[in-house]
Amino acid sequence: MKEYSNKKFSRRKFLFLLGFAGLGTLTYSIGNLTSFFVNLSNQKSGEWLDRYFSNLFGDKRSVKMTGNLYLQHRPDENDKAFLTKKLCSPKENYFRDLVDQGKYDPLNKHILKNHLTDFEQGNVVNIDGWIISQTEGRVYALATLVWNRQPLIFRSSKYRHRL
Repeated sequence: MKEYSNKKFSRRKFLFLLGFAGLGTLTYSIGNLTSFFVNLSNQKSGEWLDRYFSNLFGDKRSVKMTGNLYLQHRPDENDKAFLTKKLCSPKENYFRDLVDQGKYDPLNKHILKNHLTDFEQGNVVNIDGWIISQTEGRVYALATLVWNRQPLIFRSSKYRHRL
């Protein structure tokens, strides 16, 4: 019997490739594990926003009412992640860490700067007769989404007068 050997694919190369395959599998597993823990931290991401908005606003009912009216006007923005990105970008992690430390001023200044820029550029929204900046509407909407799983539906004052 004739022995067959493949000189291009030796035992050494096989073990070398097997090691790379194992390394690839390990890297993939670590990546999945990391994304699992990142998703867990994203579930807790509302906690820092809840602390921030509780510090910022005294009357939750008015904020929720205004936030719901804004979300009725802009239903495409009914997403916590989208609104958080729009309000805190590009420093979301920075602001989260500061709020966790009890430092609210940097985020307040960032939102105020965007609020004034909106007025300068004409990015305003008419909510029940009130002219507010888009940033201000997003703040109310995000607070509403953080405080309620499902936004409450409030009727405008014009609707209430017709009843």
